[in-house]
Amino acid sequence: MFSLDEDKALTQLKTKPTEFVAYNMRQHSRIYPAGARVNSSNYMPQTYWNAGCQMVALNYQTPDTAMQLNLAKFEFNGNTGYVMICSAIIVELFISFSLFHFTLCNALPVYTYITDHM
Repeated sequence: MFSLDEDKALTQLKTKPTEFVAYNMRQHSRIYPAGARVNSSNYMPQTYWNAGCQMVALNYQTPDTAMQLNLAKFEFNGNTGYVMICSAIIVELFISFSLFHFTLCNALPVYTYITDHM
């Protein structure tokens, strides 16, 4: 797992977007608010979700647009706290695993975005 604050993650997205998304397809990444956010404000989580980041931490005490997005995203599946990644990524993972001679039964992983939502 790779943990970094929102500023470092944004730098990775700007300088090496393809590598950052590829990393997120195979490993977990956790994004958390920058230490400069002393007023408990939130950053936009959609940016990091779109890049495949699995854990995007927000300040729950601030009911702003970012929190509304977070609540809406996870309300869709009954507030279970996760959302399955898109099938295109799963197919690409299957193809990359197939290069190592795995079969469909044991090569197709299940990946989710995880949130602290309860």
